[in-house]
This record gives sequence, C-alpha cells and structure tokens, in this order.
Amino acid sequence: MNDSFMNFAYLFIIVIVAIFVFVLIEHVRLLIGFIYWRKFKLTLYEVGYLNDYSKKIRHSLTFGFCFEIFIGLYISVFRELSEKQQQDKQLNHRLMDFCLAIIQQKYYLGSVSDDSIYKEILPEEIYAKVKDKEQSIRMLTASEERDLFNRDLKRIKRIFNHLVSDFDKNHSEKLYEQICTLAVNYKKIGVVPLRSLFYNAYHFMADYDRVVSLKLYLQYLNVRSSSNTFKFKTIMKYNAVKLFDSEAQKRKFDTICAQFRQDYDLEKAFERTDELFKRVRRKISLHIDSIKEAKSEHNEVAFMLEQYLDSDEPVKDDQPVVIEPDTTSERQKELFGLFISNSFRLNRQELNIFATSRGLFRDTFIERINDDYYEMFDDLLIEEDGDDYILNEAYYKQLND
Repeated sequence: MNDSFMNFAYLFIIVIVAIFVFVLIEHVRLLIGFIYWRKFKLTLYEVGYLNDYSKKIRHSLTFGFCFEIFIGLYISVFRELSEKQQQDKQLNHRLMDFCLAIIQQKYYLGSVSDDSIYKEILPEEIYAKVKDKEQSIRMLTASEERDLFNRDLKRIKRIFNHLVSDFDKNHSEKLYEQICTLAVNYKKIGVVPLRSLFYNAYHFMADYDRVVSLKLYLQYLNVRSSSNTFKFKTIMKYNAVKLFDSEAQKRKFDTICAQFRQDYDLEKAFERTDELFKRVRRKISLHIDSIKEAKSEHNEVAFMLEQYLDSDEPVKDDQPVVIEPDTTSERQKELFGLFISNSFRLNRQELNIFATSRGLFRDTFIERINDDYYEMFDDLLIEEDGDDYILNEAYYKQLND
C-alpha cells in the first residue's frame, strides 16, 4: 500500500516537473533576447530589454527576418548611448517603440504618423541616430516578400494606398511608372497580388487620366494565369462613362483588348489606345468651281448695290431705318461660357440646342468663329472630335490674357 502510494507520488512529482520545464522552455523560446543573444552577442542589458519587449515585437512583426532587422537597428543605436542612457529602461522602451514603427512602415507599410512624437519624447541626438541608421536598413529578398504577402492578404492594398497618398493629378505618368516598377520588383510573388495592384490602379486613375487608366488595365490583362478558365474583370460601367466618349469608342477598345489577349503585344496595344484618343481635325475640302460661282454672285450683288446707291431716287424721311444689332460677339461669349462650364467639351446635341435657341445654324456659327480667330492662331479655335466639339483651352486663355 505504502509502495503504491509512493510510486504514485513520485509519478505525480515527475509530471509536475515536466510540465514546469515545458512551460519554462516555451516561455524562454518566446523571449527574443534569449533567442538572439548569441547571434548578436547581446549584453545583459540588451537581453533584458528585448525579453521585456518580446510580446510587442512578436505581435507586430510576425517573421523572424523582421525580428533580426529590428534588433540590428535597435542595438546599433543602443551601443552608441552613454552608460547612463543604457541603464534607463523607460528611454530604451521608447527607443524600441521608434525602431519598431520604422520597421513596420518600411516592410509592412504602416504609417509613421507619430514621427513627431518620437522627436519629442527622445533626446535629439538619439532621434537623429535612429533616422540616420534607418537609411542603411536592407531591402527584403524575394522569398521574404513572398512570405509577407502569403501571411498578409491586405499587404498589396497597403502598398497601393502608400503610393497614391502623394498622387499629383498633373503627373499621372509618374504613378504609372511607380506601379510598373513595383510590379517588376514583386513579379515572383504571384499573379493574384499583381493583378490586384494593376486593377486597383486602373480604377483609381479613371478619375484623372483615361489613357493611363486604360494602359494600367492592359497591364492587368498582361498578368497571365496558368488557368485557361480564369476570367478577367471587365471595365465597370461607371468607369466606362469616364473613360470613353461613346459606346463606339468603348467597342474599339474592347477590340484592342481582344487582340492583345491573342498576341500579348503590349506596345502595339498601347499605340492603338493612344490612337483611339487622338483628336482628328476635320478635313476642309476646297471646291474651286464652287468658290468661283460664289465670287461671281458676290460681284453681281455688289454691282447692283452700287447702281442703287448712285441713283437719284430720294430716300423718304418717314421711312424708319432699322439697324440690326451686332450680337455675334455676345453669342460667342455665351458659347465660350457654355464650353468652360462643361470642361471645354460639348456634344453635338448640346451645341444644337444652343444654336437653335438663338436662331443660328450650328456649323455656320462654328465656322464663323474659327474664321474670326484663324489669323491669330493659324489654327482652329473649336475642333470636331467625333460627336463632340472642343474649345482649345490654351488658345482661349490667350484670348483673355
């Protein structure tokens, strides 16, 4: 009886000790300072601070290679501190907070919006040391990037948001180049994040530059899949309204996309897209016979008028003389105002309504305006562009300078 009890007691003690050892090992295994003390030859202070900070590091950085980069940045600054500063636990935790924020911003594309806070809570020379050493932080390898993407499905969205945060609508080509450079750097990661990157970029750019937007869409189609059943997203209707002047123009671009899916000649697709939006001037045909006939009629009218003015027939004083007001310039101003309110572009129907309401013939009125200003610009002030008319913005501004 006693032997059985003693055996049970020994077994119980062994189990308790085993559990304690297991928990202790697991706890030590989670302590960053103990894990990396040999690799970085950490001092007791460094091991202690990193162990205290382990939970926050593991929660924020996820991957071992990020732990190492963080530790490298922190201890490179720590070892340049004075002995008094190295013994200040609160100062060192603030220093680690700043280093952690930098690593998160660089590799996880978080925002270091509180950079000014660290400048206030850290001594000026320590803040400057961190910012200086930040420049030497290494880039991630392709396999490390792949690990981050696989673990963080929202990473590509944060990369995109990071790029467009400083977007300048006057330099849309710059964003296009940034997106393409990013795609080249991350091309080994996989087709899904790259498709997402180009598709989000096309959608964003639709509000600013339609040619660049459509080139990004073509880049999206260019991210090919090994699956023959994959279906690419089509251009959404509310984007199509922004990107195309007419349904016919959209159909032409659909044809460009269909051709591209066959030959994957990106440069050729780009050229055809540029051509789609080139403003084609309406050709003016001069018919010599018609001009001669009009000139002959003009000479006859001039002769008849001269004969009438030279006649001795008196003009009756009681007959009212009606002077037609010259409203042409006022109508031009009204039309220019209408163009400006519609971003210097009017469609055929809008122009018809304007002309009809004022008793004008649309084409005659536009030609009259172009004739008035042709000598000034040696070019057309108002051009036809498919079903639209465009007031040349640059020439109009010259008129008002």
